[in-house]
Formats: sequence, C-alpha cells, structure tokens
Amino acid sequence: RDGATAVCCVAGRTIVTGSSSGQVLAWPHMGGTQEAEPACAARRGTSVTVLRALNGTALAAVGYDDGHVCVLDAERRVALCTVQKAHSADIQGLDWYQPSPLLRASGCAQSERAADGAEASACSSDSGGGDSIAYLATSARDRRVCVWAVPIANDVSRTAVVPTKIAERSLPPAQKGTAAAQRSRTWVPVCWLPPSQPATTDADLSSSSIS
Repeated sequence: RDGATAVCCVAGRTIVTGSSSGQVLAWPHMGGTQEAEPACAARRGTSVTVLRALNGTALAAVGYDDGHVCVLDAERRVALCTVQKAHSADIQGLDWYQPSPLLRASGCAQSERAADGAEASACSSDSGGGDSIAYLATSARDRRVCVWAVPIANDVSRTAVVPTKIAERSLPPAQKGTAAAQRSRTWVPVCWLPPSQPATTDADLSSSSIS
C-alpha cells in the first residue's frame, strides 16, 4: 500500500512529500485548486525515507531506502541530479549547510593552498562561476556520514548540478554481542550545528548511532 513516508516545506511556498512507492509530489502549501504534481520521476521499487529542504532556495534533497540521494528543484518540478549508491543502505539523515559569503571567501582562499583537490575544486566552482556552494550531509544505516558540495545555481534555468563528495566518516562498529535484530534497527541521524559566529566560524557536523 502506498503511503506518505516523508514531508518537507520548500521556500515557504511548496510542500513536498515522498511515499513508500518512491514517488515525490509537490504542491502549493496554501491550498487552492492546484493538484499535486510529480516533483521528479518516481523511482519504482524504492521508498522515500527522508526529505530536507535548503532554506532560502527551491532545492530539496531526497533520500531513498536503496542508498540513492536526489537533489530536486521543487518549484520547477525537476530533478537536478541523482547520486546513485551514495550509501550502501537506506538513507536515514539529510541536512544542508550554506556558509556565509564572507566565510566562503575565506575558506576558498585557504583551499587554494591546500592539498585537498576535491575541496579546492568545490571552492573554484563557488568563486569563479557565479554560483555558491551548499553542503549536504547524508547518513545511512551503513553507519557512514558523507558530505557533498552542491553548486547552487544563480541561473534558474539550470537543469543539472554535479555534487562532489568532499568528506566521509564511519561511525564506530556496533558493540560485540549486539543481536542482528538490534543492528537492523540502527538509526544514524545527522545534523549541522550552527556556528557560534556565522560570518567567520564554520558549522560543525554531528551524528550518532541509535539502536
């Protein structure tokens, strides 16, 4: 039976829901006569596990039980990208973080001197192409937490984005003697902790394992 499994509000104007049949729908949250419309192509045989909107934009991230993650434009009803097998188990947590412009400029200046090519590439896109970068944290039952740099297009006609994975961490394994049934109930949430000084301090990422 098809049922709603996740919901979020995008830009204060659009409600997005995901279902156990892999369908993602969007409609104006103030009601009216407009019917719900597909926000992206349904992924049959999967279930939507979590949705998370990026504040101040029309973007939302969708997590599925097969480890895939999709980024969509909810207002234009178009999928911008799908990261296949972002995780090897069902997605359990999504959270966005977008640094302040001052912090982005500082971070990119530092990354030009860093050896981390992925970070430098992400910052190069941020400073050179007119787009800013948002960071999407993902977590799953595989006990991994990943961070993806996602270009946020100023050009509203853009139809695709290319996320770059810039970090990955694994939580400690389950304690010895943990029953298989208990391990199957493991839940790995993730969230960004607000910076103490938004203009000059980066956010911290927090995650834990709940069984």
